[in-house]
Amino acid sequence: MSATAIRSLYQKLRLYLFNTSWMMAERLLNIGVGFAVAILLARYLGPERFGILSYAISVTAIFASAGHMGLAGLVVREVVREPHEVPKILGTTFMLKLTGMAIGFLLVLGYAVLFEEIGSLEFWMLLIVASAIFFQTFDVVEYWFQSQVQAKYPAIAKSSAVLLAAALKVGLILSGAGLLAFAFAHTAQFVVAALILAYLYKSTTRTSVIDWQANLAKAKQLLSQGWIIYLSSIFAVIYMKIDQIMLKWMVGAQEVGVYAVAAQLSEAWYFLRIAVVASFFPKLIKLRDSDSELFNRRLQQLFDFLFLVAIAVALVVTLVAGPVIALLFGSSYQDSASVLTIHIWGGV
Repeated sequence: MSATAIRSLYQKLRLYLFNTSWMMAERLLNIGVGFAVAILLARYLGPERFGILSYAISVTAIFASAGHMGLAGLVVREVVREPHEVPKILGTTFMLKLTGMAIGFLLVLGYAVLFEEIGSLEFWMLLIVASAIFFQTFDVVEYWFQSQVQAKYPAIAKSSAVLLAAALKVGLILSGAGLLAFAFAHTAQFVVAALILAYLYKSTTRTSVIDWQANLAKAKQLLSQGWIIYLSSIFAVIYMKIDQIMLKWMVGAQEVGVYAVAAQLSEAWYFLRIAVVASFFPKLIKLRDSDSELFNRRLQQLFDFLFLVAIAVALVVTLVAGPVIALLFGSSYQDSASVLTIHIWGGV
């Protein structure tokens, strides 16, 4: 390929590479800071209490999937195709997600009443952690920024929230706080991210949140097109989180803590595929409408790249799992190493 052709290709991809770099930077910060805090938390709380926290987060994640509605990519596509209907699209999506999140919270409440003793530590952990799902409704704003290939704004919001929550958790560790305090700190991260996202949206767009319009016909259209993705996202979350809930039922919270350390490490690298795909998604939408042959070629290249990355990550982690667990988490989590060497291959 000539230098001219390379420059031309770079100019075409510059916006998407810049967008990807923001997403990757945010995820790297999230992973780096989150990983450091997780090490401190795991060591401070010990396997049993760390297991209770992980259990509450897993239960919430499963029921919060009711609010995702399979709308992320669909909303981005609709905004790209119909920019004149942005207030209706975003308003309807917000209404759908808020409804789904409310249902998810009620399901967590029902689960806590049925399977945990009312007033117990696990009961309150579930309710406090679950309250965060209402603020995930503001992911609608992130969809808007994705459609405009402006990942820097969600990255700023999420990075700020991660840093503030991390500082709060470290402060709680230093002050010798109890487990419930860390549940509140977990929820605080989502509150801060939602507030900053709302502010950035107001500051960068002409359309105010007040102008959003919930439309029943648009809701039916979105759900009719996204229901299969909605179902798949629910099953994907169940697949990712049900193991920790089963462990809690079968053997107790301590084993959940040991397993959660391995699962958290093996799932950490997933940010890469999300960042790459999200950045190229708007371009792929346009290619599919204008040049189906080029669309298929680019899509296959994307799949090939992600597959090779997954293999490389799995091989490296398999080789270093034992020493890394021993160094970072200590002897009380030594069983996490064997779990990690198996779990990491799920990414492939």
